[in-house]
Amino acid sequence: MNQLKRWHYLVLLVGGIFAMMSSCKNDEQPAPVLSITSISPTSAPVNSTVTITGTNFNTTPSSNTVVFGTVSASVVAATSTQLTVIVPANSGSPVSVSANGATATGPAFRLAAKPV
Repeated sequence: MNQLKRWHYLVLLVGGIFAMMSSCKNDEQPAPVLSITSISPTSAPVNSTVTITGTNFNTTPSSNTVVFGTVSASVVAATSTQLTVIVPANSGSPVSVSANGATATGPAFRLAAKPV
């Protein structure tokens, strides 16, 4: 009789653990990450526009900070995946974007001479 009670308790314990584990779901989505995947073109003259492609940019142009080396650039258009930026004078590499409380560094950029 005691053996039967022990089996009942064991079955209840295992069933309870199984029910508890199967009811736990991880529905949380990871927070979006700010990233730069490409710059097009990778070489451009001063005052031309370049497109920075990535993820989690702010859709308000003024809420994104773009720096070419140590020189800040003007953001003229923004979506969550693309920024259109005017190349500043004395710009360098790397290109970095700060938005939504995060900063990402992108591929190399080279300042080109204006075509004649």
